[in-house]
Amino acid sequence: MLSFPLYKEFRAAKLTCQECNWGGQGRETEFGETTKTGRMTKYHCPKCGIPLAKAPWPRIGESQE
Repeated sequence: MLSFPLYKEFRAAKLTCQECNWGGQGRETEFGETTKTGRMTKYHCPKCGIPLAKAPWPRIGESQE
């Protein structure tokens, strides 16, 4: 699973699922569970559902679109 230091980097990153070969940007993944610390969220493949990446929540003023 990839880990991103900034939310905006995750949203623009190109990801590929090793399980089903889905490919797309981080913004196209599905929202998953929040990590135990509550500072990171896991994002899942929209096709098969496995976790692909984790990223911090957006900072104030950072786009969530």
